[in-house]
Amino acid sequence: MEEFHIFWNRYDDKFKCLIGILQYDDGWTFKYDKEGVSVASQLGFTLFPEFPDIDRIYKGENLFTTFDIRIRRMQNAISEDEKVKLLENTEGSLVTDHIKIIKKKTLGER
Repeated sequence: MEEFHIFWNRYDDKFKCLIGILQYDDGWTFKYDKEGVSVASQLGFTLFPEFPDIDRIYKGENLFTTFDIRIRRMQNAISEDEKVKLLENTEGSLVTDHIKIIKKKTLGER
């Protein structure tokens, strides 16, 4: 299983907050970190339109559009395994927002 932490960075400083967990294991799962979203929401973060329910665990075969658009600009028609690698390498960064997707490291991994 691959796990990514989704961070939101406030626009005007270096403050960052964990807002969700994205996992891949023969399919994708996304869930919000309720505590992080509570803090970030007070500072300007809004829920992703694709995931309007903070209490729900979202599941899908393909990478959710919210995250897929962050790597789609590089290549088309790629496998889900390749998407995992692209997310890891690019951190899903877009110049238009302050979301970072950071792969969770396992013991012994650098």
